[in-house]
Amino acid sequence: MDTQNTKPEFNLSLFKIILGTHRGKKVIWLRFDYNKSLIKMLQQRTKAH
Repeated sequence: MDTQNTKPEFNLSLFKIILGTHRGKKVIWLRFDYNKSLIKMLQQRTKAH
């Protein structure tokens, strides 16, 4: 197993997920305590549409 190139598992329990609307569109809000590594992980694994 190549452990050098593995990414940490995305742990949803670190986030509070809230369904809502923004400018008339449905959105999913993710709330979490400020943490640079969580921000980086989110940026790598998600994108806005």
